[in-house]
Amino acid sequence: MFLQNFLNDIFILLIGATSVNDSLFIYEEGEDHSTYFDAGYVPIFLDKDDLVFDNVTLGKQARDACADNKQCLFDIFTTGKVSIGMASKQAVESFIAVVNETETAGE
Repeated sequence: MFLQNFLNDIFILLIGATSVNDSLFIYEEGEDHSTYFDAGYVPIFLDKDDLVFDNVTLGKQARDACADNKQCLFDIFTTGKVSIGMASKQAVESFIAVVNETETAGE
């Protein structure tokens, strides 16, 4: 499973990356596509089943604050800020409430 997730991540990364020939940016003198392109960069994807926090304390704070809210956990994992995760959790909960209200409004 790890290998499949890794290959999927690399595929998505390569598909979304620009090349020297297709970049739409205009660069300052002495800069070019390679100034901003990091071929070694691999983004973090939300589809990972379990985010492993390097900082154990932050991981505990995240799990206490987020419970099982993946968006909240992901945002804390990527930013290191519990407040950002909590804002994401609140946004998701608000969205779900609106959807539920919309679905039950005509009943």
